Amino acid sequence: MLRDSSIDKPFLVIAAWQES
Repeated sequence: MLRDSSIDKPFLVIAAWQES
């Protein structure tokens, strides 16, 4: 999941993880 540097879209990754 964190293969494209989560620095570009940190908020997006957190939101997706929380939604999961």
